Amino acid sequence: MYDVEDPDLNPIAFADQFVDPDPTKAQPPEELLRRARMIVATELGKDPLLRQAIRDAFKTDALISVTPTERGVAKIDEHNQYYVSVNDEPDSR
Repeated sequence: MYDVEDPDLNPIAFADQFVDPDPTKAQPPEELLRRARMIVATELGKDPLLRQAIRDAFKTDALISVTPTERGVAKIDEHNQYYVSVNDEPDSR
């Protein structure tokens, strides 16, 4: 297994090393980190194996908790597909 070494600098200080020296093109380090996160997320989103692993993890481990609105309480009865979830019982799907 390959372990990645974390830099000793915090992310903002590390990103500051990559700021363009030209003041007309320079972006703040926070913006560089935001853009880097977007690039990584886009690339990870293209990997079908990773996407399937994330879907599987959500199916087995995710917990969704909701609180119905007054309208939902009035409208959702025992014949509605969401009735079980509204009453805080585990969904059997």
